[in-house]
Amino acid sequence: MFFKIKSYLQFLFKSTNQHGVHSPFVYQLVTKCFYNKKKLEVYDTIKTWNLRDEENSAFKLKTLKLLFRLPTYLNYQNIFLSKGTPKIISQIWSSQNELDNTSKIDTHPTYDLIYIDLHKDILSVAEVIEFFSYTHNDSLVLLRGIHNSSEHLLLWDTLKQHPQVQVTIDTFYLGFVFFRKEQAKEHFTIRL
Repeated sequence: MFFKIKSYLQFLFKSTNQHGVHSPFVYQLVTKCFYNKKKLEVYDTIKTWNLRDEENSAFKLKTLKLLFRLPTYLNYQNIFLSKGTPKIISQIWSSQNELDNTSKIDTHPTYDLIYIDLHKDILSVAEVIEFFSYTHNDSLVLLRGIHNSSEHLLLWDTLKQHPQVQVTIDTFYLGFVFFRKEQAKEHFTIRL
């Protein structure tokens, strides 16, 4: 518990909002998706799902709303969910009928979004990097729990240095990994 508190204080010290972002792609993502205040009817449903199950109570409603908006904003169609994905995440993305969710990595040659829950999946750096072979230029690997332990933070720091990774965004609860070859390598720490 002490590690997580210390990690959060360090995160707060380093983090910024959209005003500290100089990448047009990340600025648009932060302002139009992360900080989108538009109320959607589905948020009430998500709130009931979140309150119903003890496993889901670890999620902040703000994070769940962001997860709902993310595939639509990025125009993603197919999503891979790691085996430890909480039920509420698959419910959120299953509620969007145009999305193709799967938990079998070989269903598609590439995925738009790969979700890895570090709270449930104990993965090495090599195992996470193995997922990179199922990505394309505009894919996102989304990791939950990057500040959960020193091992997870080390995994996160190692992924940031990987040659395929161009952009990372640390929101404390979620780590975003993008492969956009057209963009300079940058790392952002953003408060939600």
